[in-house]
Parts: sequence; structure tokens; C-alpha cells
Amino acid sequence: MSLDQYIRVIDREAKAEAGDADCLFSDYLPRKGVALLFGRSGVGKSFWALLLATCLATGRHAAIPPRVAGNEHHEFAKPAKLGATIYIAGEGAEGLPHRIKACEQALRAEASSGPGVDEGVVLPILPIGIAQLRLNAAEQVFGIWQKANEQIQRGATHGLPVRLIVIDTLIACFNVRDENSNSEMQGVISALRRYAERFDCLVLAIAHPGKGRGARRQGVRGASALANGADVIFSLERSRNARRRITVVKMRDSATERQTFDFELVSIAASAVMRPVAGDVVREGVAPEDKSSLSELSMELLSVIERACESSSVTLENFLGQKVKAANLAQIERAWVAINSERARTEDAEPTKANTLRKRAERGLPTLIEAALIEKTTRESSTYYLPTLAWDH
Repeated sequence: MSLDQYIRVIDREAKAEAGDADCLFSDYLPRKGVALLFGRSGVGKSFWALLLATCLATGRHAAIPPRVAGNEHHEFAKPAKLGATIYIAGEGAEGLPHRIKACEQALRAEASSGPGVDEGVVLPILPIGIAQLRLNAAEQVFGIWQKANEQIQRGATHGLPVRLIVIDTLIACFNVRDENSNSEMQGVISALRRYAERFDCLVLAIAHPGKGRGARRQGVRGASALANGADVIFSLERSRNARRRITVVKMRDSATERQTFDFELVSIAASAVMRPVAGDVVREGVAPEDKSSLSELSMELLSVIERACESSSVTLENFLGQKVKAANLAQIERAWVAINSERARTEDAEPTKANTLRKRAERGLPTLIEAALIEKTTRESSTYYLPTLAWDH
């Protein structure tokens, strides 16, 4: 079954079963407004945003409420209507196409849980790499979406209206000079609301947690106007067994506030996808041979290797016969130092020492090799690491 046919089938069901017209995901997210997601770097915020986009495109449930068995039918967190997503990345834009590809491969691995999806599946998620958005840039983004939608139509897929816009991250995308200024952050909230009104959709902005320790890290970083102006606020953190936990910190006019929902990262296609879990049951996990929980270290190291390979001049052939760029340990260390320094500046924290990062890389590389996410090879007495599946950019 093609994606076009698949979406038509699910869309008919969604229209027939649609409940509250004001919900994007039933009892979980409003149809329109401003939502914030915050959490520490490397916890998987972008993966959770892509989970929402995938579920929105396919009719899958975006979360499982507590004490509900994995296979039990329920309408909670099911899209009221299908839709497309614009994903605006101010940082890490080079890795987005590959992460979207991993979501598509995960769908093919899940054919047994619903209508089959063929090899040509293309999710209606538009990645846009951009920084320092103007506060009135909605018209510009709308024009980009129109061009992308034309390409989707030419590819014989089903064109869907935009129902979600992801801003990743808020500070990286908007030219914020003082995040502690209430007037400036109120301007950002106003800009996000203009996006929501222009596209008649939900805008999800990814943010950082507060600086410091303890209670100071429990909220969204920046002036209070940011949190006060949002309709929905989620926090994402590590839970037991390397799982991730979403907590609904704020939800206007909903009983969902303060509830928690568990997820796990699943490795696939030299990347990862996030999946909802109920207790010890994975509702819609990928095939067992593709499944393995990834630690924060593994996820961060995988992103570091991707960046190191992108800047490398060495091209090798992987097991699949693909010509891909490869990086040695020194290049990986330099990439990690650069990423860590950027993060330290963003979070106003002390950067980790280079020697510590090198030791982490040495410990983490065997795990990624064992998970078949990267390969290790030797050329001219030098050891290189390369992806098992070519990264698409």
C-alpha cells in the first residue's frame, strides 16, 4: 500500500472517529496555540518532536496513558485529523533528513501493527535549516511550505495541511539578545502566536531548562513571560532503564496537567526513533532485530560522529557498498569538543575537558558498533569510523 492510499484510509477513520475538534491529539494537545518542550541537551527533544510529526501523519497514538495495556484500544493521544509538519531547525539541521528517514524505516518495520507501508513511504515533514528568524517571518515560511507541498504533489503523495510547526531551538532560531528580558520574550511569544494563527496550527518550540541546579532547572529557561505566554509546557527527562519521561507541566483547560508518559529511544537506520511505552510494554516498537535502548551517551556520540564525518575529507565504502565519509578518533574528539563548547556557552556552564570526552568516545564507540549503527575499519594504518547506512543530507 502506498503512503497516498495509507493516508486516505487512516484519514477516513480519523474523520469518522474525530472527537474534540479543538484537539490536535485527543486529550493530549490543543489543535492551535503555542507549546513549549524543555529538557537537558541530549535527552531526545527533537526525537520526541519527530514522534509527534510521524503520528500526526499516520494516525498513530502519540502517547499511552498510565495503566493502559499496550494493545488495548483507546482514543487518547490519537490525531483528530492527519496533518503535515514544518520542522524549523536552528541547530542540527544537517541531521534532520536522516532522522526523518529513520522514522520512515520504522514505519515499514511496523507493518504488522496496521496497514502496510511500502518502500516509497515519504513522511510529510519539511525540514528547514534556518537561524535568526525575523519575528514576522511567517509569510516566508509559508512560501517555503508551498514549494515543498508542490514537490509532494508531484511525487503522487497525499498533500496534507500543516498542523504542526516545530521550532528547534527557540533561542537558536530567533535572534534573542536577552532571554531574561520579559519584553523581548513576550515578543517571541507574539511571533509564535502569529505562526499559529497564520497556519491555523500548533507551534511547538523546543527550549532549554533553567540554569543552575535543583528547582532552578525545573522550569523553562528565560524570562517568565515565555512560560506564562505558552498554552502547553512539557518537560522531557531521563527515566529508569534509559527511558525518557514527558511531564505535562502546564496545560490550559485540561486535566492532563502533571501527568507523565514514558517513551524509549529505539535505534534504527544509523539513527533512532522515539516510541511510547506503557509499563514494560512497547505499544508500537520496531522489529526485535532493530531494537535496542540507547543511552544518552550513545545518542550524543552518534551525533558527534555524524558531525565529524561531515567535515572529514576521507571517503570509504561501508558494508552496504555505499561511499560515505569516515572520521578517526581525533576528528571525533575535535567535533565533540566543539559541540560541547557550543552547548556550554548556550547553557552558561563549564565545558567538559577534552580528555574526558575522548575517554567517553572510547567507551561509547564499541556500543555503537555492537548496535550496528557504525562500522570500524582500517586504512593505511589508521582506524576510521563510518555509518552503516549513508546519512542523507
